[in-house]
Amino acid sequence: MKIKMFIDFDNTLFDTRKLKKDLFAVFSRYGFKEEEISSTYKKACEDYIYSPSEHADELYKIKPFDKKNAESELDELYKNIPEYLFNDSIDFLKNLDKDKFEINLLTLGDLDFQKKKVDFSNISKYFENIYYCKDQKWIFLKTLVEPNEKFYIIDDRGDALFEISKDFKLSSTIEINRASKPLDNMEQPAPYEGIKVKNFAEAMPYLK
Repeated sequence: MKIKMFIDFDNTLFDTRKLKKDLFAVFSRYGFKEEEISSTYKKACEDYIYSPSEHADELYKIKPFDKKNAESELDELYKNIPEYLFNDSIDFLKNLDKDKFEINLLTLGDLDFQKKKVDFSNISKYFENIYYCKDQKWIFLKTLVEPNEKFYIIDDRGDALFEISKDFKLSSTIEINRASKPLDNMEQPAPYEGIKVKNFAEAMPYLK
């Protein structure tokens, strides 16, 4: 039987910080200050389910703007979504042992936004299953794996991996921290002491 592997999307396979910068640039063209965009972004992330549409709604509360046109500009970004994949993502997915692992994508967030990013990135073909969740991953995983089941998960959020390692004793957790990133608005500090890597090349030896 194959061992389940769950791979995160945002900031693991996909440079979400780069997309976030470009999203912010769209809103700035409508006269919003960086502080306004950042504070409303933080508010839109409070439930861990960010969507650009809700972000636009929060900005509209500050001052009216052509939200429909702004959202059209945001939609244009999706055409270039493959460019936001990290350089090592595709090769990593291609080189995983398909006989050993059941390879699954597990992504937390707004269903519409996450699905657009995944679909436009053209990576669905590398996964046996794609799971979109709104619950925290350590909760959602209880519907996918048994308490004493061995599985792997690669994610950029140390707080999520800390909880997963507590709830699933046989899990192998790998935190990928590209460019020593600061904590995102959706991530809470946690004493995660498991495997930490900076890229997929460093992760590969732990997947043998």
